[in-house]
Amino acid sequence: MTDASDPGTIRSVLLEVIDNLVSEHDNLQAAGIIQRASRKLPRQQDMQAERALLASFYELFRTGYLSWGHNLSNPSPPFCHVTALGRRVLAQRSRDPANPEGYLAHLRSHAELGPVTAS
Repeated sequence: MTDASDPGTIRSVLLEVIDNLVSEHDNLQAAGIIQRASRKLPRQQDMQAERALLASFYELFRTGYLSWGHNLSNPSPPFCHVTALGRRVLAQRSRDPANPEGYLAHLRSHAELGPVTAS
């Protein structure tokens, strides 16, 4: 079982959840994303895991993948949207270098990685 507070695992789950939600509708809300992601992560009922999820979620805003607001009528939290950069990341989610687990899986599907390369 993976660690629920591992940033790589959390980021991967968050991107998967966001990708699925965007496919269903384009009206994203912070609480809905966080709640769905928490259900997909290994169950750890501790503050460290919860804060790790929150930190990873807000990192998506800092890096420009998400931005607050849905439209001009709903310009602030809890509404959010995927930016143009975020859409590019979602389109190549499985091989994005910023998604370490997905990127390594992509590389491993094309070649055998030595220990130095994998690190």
